[in-house]
Amino acid sequence: GDYRDMSNAVSLLWRLESEGVDVGGRWRRLAGLAAGHVADRGSAFALAHYALALGRGDAPAVLSQAIAGLPAAPPAGSTPDSQRAVVAEVGRPLCLGIEALCAGNAAAAYAALAPLEPVLWRIGGSHAQRDLFGLMLIHVALAAGELAAARRLIATRQVRRPHDPWLSTRAAAAA
Repeated sequence: GDYRDMSNAVSLLWRLESEGVDVGGRWRRLAGLAAGHVADRGSAFALAHYALALGRGDAPAVLSQAIAGLPAAPPAGSTPDSQRAVVAEVGRPLCLGIEALCAGNAAAAYAALAPLEPVLWRIGGSHAQRDLFGLMLIHVALAAGELAAARRLIATRQVRRPHDPWLSTRAAAAA
């Protein structure tokens, strides 16, 4: 029932799938749990993980419903660092990018996710927890044919993780 359990499970499943591992029906199980949180709008970090569970768990209608309920702009009177502002300015576009990714529209996913790269920290969570979205951005950049962007993202990460086999595979794909 804790959103951190959901974020850990979603991150693990996405990483396994990105390495070609068949995760079976696990996404559907997570989507069932995430569906109970479509009205939760208090944390952009949690929302993004719920969105990925719904999108990968074959619940696109529920995901669309959840996104439709998110504000497109911060509510009047909210401060820039309030979670209400973060949900509108970062969480909603992040969820839209996830929706596009799960629908197989890499170009739309890249268009939604790329501008979030410098502000993604605003959703909260640790660097390790947000890393999922950095990996996702590389994935959609490659899938969308944005090879220059993919090479830049991979090179930046390789400075910190020079022996990462995931990055090596993607670097070869971007070459």
